[in-house]
Amino acid sequence: MAYTAAVRHIDDIDAEPVATPFGAAGSVRMAPADEAAKALVEIGGSVDVLSITIAELNGTVGDVSKTLSGQAATLDHLAHAVGEIDQANRMVDDATRTAITIAVESHREVDEKSGTIRHSLEQASREIAGMAKVAAELTTDLDRVVGELKAINGFSETVQEIATQTQLLAINAGIMAARAGQEGKGFAVIAESIKQLADRTSVTSREIIGRVGAMSGTVKRLQALNAQNGAAAGTAMERAAQIETDLKAFDTVTASIGTMVERMESVSDPLALTRRLVAQVTHEANELNEDVQASVSHLGIAAESFDGLVSFAERLVGLVAHSGVETPDSALIARCMADAAHAGKLIEEAVDNGIIRMEDLFDEAYRPIEGSDPVQYITRFTELTDRIMPDIQEAMLEADSRVAFCAAIDRKGYIPTHNRIYSQPQGADPVWNAANCRNRRIFNDRTGLAAGRNTEPFLMQTYRRDMGGGVFVLMKDLSAPIIVHGRHWGGLRIGVRI
Repeated sequence: MAYTAAVRHIDDIDAEPVATPFGAAGSVRMAPADEAAKALVEIGGSVDVLSITIAELNGTVGDVSKTLSGQAATLDHLAHAVGEIDQANRMVDDATRTAITIAVESHREVDEKSGTIRHSLEQASREIAGMAKVAAELTTDLDRVVGELKAINGFSETVQEIATQTQLLAINAGIMAARAGQEGKGFAVIAESIKQLADRTSVTSREIIGRVGAMSGTVKRLQALNAQNGAAAGTAMERAAQIETDLKAFDTVTASIGTMVERMESVSDPLALTRRLVAQVTHEANELNEDVQASVSHLGIAAESFDGLVSFAERLVGLVAHSGVETPDSALIARCMADAAHAGKLIEEAVDNGIIRMEDLFDEAYRPIEGSDPVQYITRFTELTDRIMPDIQEAMLEADSRVAFCAAIDRKGYIPTHNRIYSQPQGADPVWNAANCRNRRIFNDRTGLAAGRNTEPFLMQTYRRDMGGGVFVLMKDLSAPIIVHGRHWGGLRIGVRI
């Protein structure tokens, strides 16, 4: 069916044919020769199959490239991790060597100082033992002095008693001499002398007793001090014995330090081997990473080549479709262009009636809907497309069983309104949301942007549709531009099952 006839047949839209770069507007009405038409149909079918195959290969190359890119990132991370391990091993090796040096020096110093301490302790122990012996001997001597002082005190008390009795005797003699009168004068002199001797003896005896008492107090204090010194010497001896025990434990510590040094030295060689192995792994990981990066680069070049082949095949399909030859997609192409024109007119009416302003219609401030995953967006024209587009889009699903979806898309890849089946409320599962909540989403991949930015009468593409969760569906993508008062708003996009 010719393009113009198809447009006028669908929905009885009175529209003039659109001029295309493939020929004048009326050229599609020319009936080609049967053989040429048949050849074009066969070429178109072959090119269609070729474009599908190329698209599938391109998708596979993209998957492999993505996988390799992920592996390259993993290898790069691994190389960095191995490098960090190598750096850590270097630090451990350096720290081990430093620790060995410190431990050896510490072992030497501890050994020397423990010997010095032991020598000093032994000398101090001998001196303390001598002090304890002297204290014991002094205690014996002081005890003997105390005994002698007690004896002297006893003698002094005896002398004091004798002096007292002598004084009484002198007094009695004086009394008797006085009674004797003149005859007793000589006896009185003797009695007086005896009294004076007794007095001096009594005074001397008291002084001796006092001095002996003072000496006894001093000796007792000396005994107490000597006892304290003896106790201190005993305690010092006990502590010296404890220190000797501690020094023996210190010897154990010294021996442990020596053992630790030996073990640390035994670890040094495996660390050096580990460093060599890590360096080798790092080198091999870097080489593998470079190879993977090169493969990714080559795959990128291959993907670009496939993109060129896809574009070439799409142009061939377009040429066949524009040639006027009836193909399996001719009716769908005509319907797509007609519905795109119809959508443009409905939007123009909304603008003319003041329902929406042109600047709002071309709003590109996509505002994310909070909590949506994948992210959905809202614009100032979303409400309008929700009113206008469902009738057009749902009717397209019913027009051809091959149509998987139909949605308007703007120049940035934003689809405000989708088919009802793909406009479900989002749930908690992002994978389910990606497949069933495709409205208010931005699809700015190669196919989506081409559909939204195409200004030719139609564009037929072949691509893999991402359904989320790693699921892809191979499809044709047919689109026609939506023009509003001479301005290109976007396109009407149709997904066709293969």
